[in-house]
Amino acid sequence: MSSIEQEILSLEEAGRLLRLRKRTMYRLLKNGAIPGVKIGGQWRIRREDILRLFVRNQKSHPGG
Repeated sequence: MSSIEQEILSLEEAGRLLRLRKRTMYRLLKNGAIPGVKIGGQWRIRREDILRLFVRNQKSHPGG
């Protein structure tokens, strides 16, 4: 698998990484909390953006 393939996640893969349901992932994409691109009817999300969301939420909710 090339490095670019490792950096691009499906909606399901991103949800597993964050331990969020598919429905929650759709909501985050729709409201712009996670940037994503719809290609061929399927969402694609950069791993970097998922990690950025995680770090940002961790800073806003320390210890929890």
